[in-house]
Amino acid sequence: MKSKAHFKGHPIHPILVCFPIAFYIGTLLFDILGQVNDRPEFFTIAYYLELSGIVATLAAAIPGLIDYLYTIPPQSSAKKRGAKHGLLNVGVLIVFTTAWFYRKTPDASINFILLLELAGVIGLFFSGWMGGT
Repeated sequence: MKSKAHFKGHPIHPILVCFPIAFYIGTLLFDILGQVNDRPEFFTIAYYLELSGIVATLAAAIPGLIDYLYTIPPQSSAKKRGAKHGLLNVGVLIVFTTAWFYRKTPDASINFILLLELAGVIGLFFSGWMGGT
């Protein structure tokens, strides 16, 4: 299958997915480091990493959706996997967006944020595995 969303023959979606993966994992790590080391500046870094991950997810979703709609053969097992991959990524996006908005509230619990982000990273690993097959 040749991607419909490509640049000079290279598919765009696989190139872009590395950014939200790195940003989301970095978000979780900086929040953990901020909590363990009592370093508020790490929470600020996590805030911007999370926002960057949300934006990068939306950027990667566009060529991913194009490939899903126009490249993957209908009625194939790949179409079913692609649908699960996309839906799981939407769930990951919702989890991280929820954590990002929640963190801005005055009484935000870092433990709840960490729990959301851990769930998001676990979902991200499963989604990446499905997208890579």
